[in-house]
Amino acid sequence: GGRCVAIPDEPGAARFCATPFGFTHPCADGGGEHECCADADCAGPFGAHCLAFEVGYCGGARPPEQNVCRPNACATDADCGADSACAPAGFRGLVAATCVARDCATDGDCAERPGGECRPLGGAGPCAGLSGFHCTYADDACREDADCPPGNFPVSCAFVEGRTRCVEFPLPP
Repeated sequence: GGRCVAIPDEPGAARFCATPFGFTHPCADGGGEHECCADADCAGPFGAHCLAFEVGYCGGARPPEQNVCRPNACATDADCGADSACAPAGFRGLVAATCVARDCATDGDCAERPGGECRPLGGAGPCAGLSGFHCTYADDACREDADCPPGNFPVSCAFVEGRTRCVEFPLPP
């Protein structure tokens, strides 16, 4: 159900699977408390998605059972500005297309040290989500979550303060 996309959208960039996910609560009698009942009910310059409020929600009190519009922030990298890339809905848990930081577009951009690779990495914090595309090197602490040792809580390879590190995130309340 997904699609394979180059991110960033430049020649030679790595291709990733983007599989949009989510659900909506049933709309009865014209929508009730819902902001929307289908994507067609939502507007935005780059389109929007109608999703249950709790899709992409991270911690806190139980969210209301209602649908809301989640507009896309971009359609292509050109919509994001310099040093940014447009990551589509469904890529690494994004509920809508989002502009993210981009230090690199291809592995060739990562020549500062041996073994440079351009990788998508998360940020610090359990709800940080995708930080962006950053250069990783053979001597870095990690390049992906599988490089991190297990912990008491989920452990992720994150881009923090200009470098990669394994970060243990307590689960949100």
